[in-house]
Amino acid sequence: EDEDDYSDLRLFKLDPDIGARQIRRLESHRNTRDQAAVSAALEGLTGDVAKGCNVMPALIVASRAGASIGEMSDVLRREFGEFKEPGLC
Repeated sequence: EDEDDYSDLRLFKLDPDIGARQIRRLESHRNTRDQAAVSAALEGLTGDVAKGCNVMPALIVASRAGASIGEMSDVLRREFGEFKEPGLC
């Protein structure tokens, strides 16, 4: 059998509408969550980051409150910045 025969290889094809669908899902989630709970959880995360505490408990609280990964990451970026690989700036 020829090792270079890829005729039966099935390649992944990305659905071009996936981005728009995910944005709609996130907007729907944000419209139905308890925004006060999310804000309080993100404030708690901000405080723990500023104090140098273990942030995992605050991340769990924020996640359970409905905060998005992006919102939690924004808190961490504000305090720690964003890693830039040397030479790629």
